[in-house]
Amino acid sequence: MMKPVKTTISCLLLGATVVSRAIAQQPLDSVRAFVQSFYDWYVPIARTDNPWPSDYAVLTQRPWVLSTELLGALRADSAAQARVQGVTVGLDWDPFLKSQDPCERYEVGSATVRGRRYLVEIYAVCSGKKDDAPHLVAELVRRRTSWVFSNFRDPKDNTDLLTGLRLLRRARERNRR
Repeated sequence: MMKPVKTTISCLLLGATVVSRAIAQQPLDSVRAFVQSFYDWYVPIARTDNPWPSDYAVLTQRPWVLSTELLGALRADSAAQARVQGVTVGLDWDPFLKSQDPCERYEVGSATVRGRRYLVEIYAVCSGKKDDAPHLVAELVRRRTSWVFSNFRDPKDNTDLLTGLRLLRRARERNRR
């Protein structure tokens, strides 16, 4: 009589483990799909010759994909740059591609959870060759029922976009004095 009970309990535990892993995987699949969808939309814009920086498209057409903090910092940087001509006082690279010369495609890699933040690896695909290491790591958080980018990290030099924007803002403030 003991064996069937043990077998039943073992089956229930195994089933619960499988179900919990499947449930845990859903947000990772969802965040990866969100990031890939963003890059599928954004990269063609970044690769065209626009009279304005390509990140302007995000600020004007899809601001809801950015956290309040990141949106505010990018808008402030953009406004500061618009006030001066001939001198770079803000970002001099694309904040979502960490590049001045975008590749033809960017592919999402693995996603991990760190507290309430989700980190998604982004690989550049240049001339048909995918980078061996992530070019960027997008940091996202959940806002109600959707994802928003909260930061972008450069795994090569251990920097991030928000810190870079803060440093640029401080440099502009020092130069005004």
